[in-house]
Amino acid sequence: MILKNKIKIYISALTIILLFSLGIRSINADELMELKLNKNNIELAVGSSYQLKAIDREHAGSKIQWKSDNTDIVIVTSNGKLKAKKPGRAIITAKCQGQIKKCIVDVKIITIKKLEGSWEIDTDMTMKVNKTTMRTIYGSAFYQYGSEMEFKRNGKFNYYVGAGNGGDGTFRVKRNYIKYEISRYEDNCVEREIIKIKRFGSKKTRLLTKYGGYIIYWKKR
Repeated sequence: MILKNKIKIYISALTIILLFSLGIRSINADELMELKLNKNNIELAVGSSYQLKAIDREHAGSKIQWKSDNTDIVIVTSNGKLKAKKPGRAIITAKCQGQIKKCIVDVKIITIKKLEGSWEIDTDMTMKVNKTTMRTIYGSAFYQYGSEMEFKRNGKFNYYVGAGNGGDGTFRVKRNYIKYEISRYEDNCVEREIIKIKRFGSKKTRLLTKYGGYIIYWKKR
């Protein structure tokens, strides 16, 4: 029994010596880490910012090199902070110790997240721009029933104005506008139109539709 144990110890010691003689060394945690980004695709609104992070490497002391392939669309700082400048697409590259990862950034006038929810007609702006009253545009029913436009994150969309105007359907956000398709309440006919987006400064946004030659301004509730 004692002899067997001695043989095992001898073999183990011989194995360790052999491994060192072959130049095999331990691998630290930093070497096992792979460069990863917290986002591979992201959608931003014009004027917004986002902090892109290189996870697993940020605590390893390794320097990340950030680069945007289109600085007219998105700029990126040396720390990975993104700033969306105008609608379009840019690819952000992160490079570290020979590893390269990319993030596709789509910039739109407005994102679904900011669009989601209920909107109503901005009567003051609509009357000012068209130089007329809401009664002239939609009739007296407007003051009885009001208006609402609703966007849902799953792509569902509906709106109504006054009595009979509007319908239910779907929408898609493009870079510079919103495209929708509904079945109208009044006659069940399909209505396909676009909604323009207008920004006033960094915070004020209005949606623009047309009705009977008038421009209708919508604001978020």
